Amino acid sequence: MVSRHELGNYLAPVEERVDIYLYLPKCEYMGIKLRQGRLEVKWRKAELGIMHFGDTVEGKAEKMGQVVM
Repeated sequence: MVSRHELGNYLAPVEERVDIYLYLPKCEYMGIKLRQGRLEVKWRKAELGIMHFGDTVEGKAEKMGQVVM
């Protein structure tokens, strides 16, 4: 595994921000948040299944739509 120190200049500086999320307990396909004065809405357009990255990492791939106002 590569350490943060070994990545050196490849890492971007950490961005500091405050996000406010709307709690939608029965909605698994959409997220709404307020970020830096903008309203952002994201929704899942498609589930693409499980993707494998090497022998130890896997994750659920999804196609998302987004509107920023």
